Amino acid sequence: MHELLGDFALFCRTTMKRTSRTAASNLNLAQTRAIGRMTINFNWMEHGIEVLIRTIVSDSSGEKSSLIEQTLKPLAFRQKVKVLRGLVADLREHYVRSAELDRAHAAFVDAIKSLSSAAEKLNDFRNNIVHWRPFLTILDREKQPKFTAPTATEIDAKAIEMDKLGTEFFARSIYLYRGDGSLTFGTHAKRGSSSPKHKSLTR
Repeated sequence: MHELLGDFALFCRTTMKRTSRTAASNLNLAQTRAIGRMTINFNWMEHGIEVLIRTIVSDSSGEKSSLIEQTLKPLAFRQKVKVLRGLVADLREHYVRSAELDRAHAAFVDAIKSLSSAAEKLNDFRNNIVHWRPFLTILDREKQPKFTAPTATEIDAKAIEMDKLGTEFFARSIYLYRGDGSLTFGTHAKRGSSSPKHKSLTR
């Protein structure tokens, strides 16, 4: 009986400590909602990266698409970004070399580097919030991890950036290849948009 009472008392003390730490986080309703929006937009950003990877790797038959999807599924976000960077660097070996396409490839590589770097910073921001563990039982209060939540406005600003980056990654996949399967980095679309016929349709 004494052992049961002792266990119950320990449980009560632990529960009170957890409640205290939860209250100390000071997350209000606006912050909670902002975190929800950020989570959705982060998923969109990650999806944009996955789509671009699948576009680079997949063939017209779609056989590789299923394989690459299975390969990507267990990877962490940073691992997916690393895969994307490697694939983009290797694209130099997969197009018919010309001065125009060399410039287009260089611009594509620079754009993906910039987007990937921004995505990793946003991933760090998200992780610092989503993966914070306020319920860790640490007896030494001096070693208790400190957490200061960003404001709802700050979280929403990052969520908007995630949404834009997801769209950027997704957009890069749309015109990566021409209809015949040749790698053009979108140069064929730019030529089409500058044609007299296209201009007459947009006036």
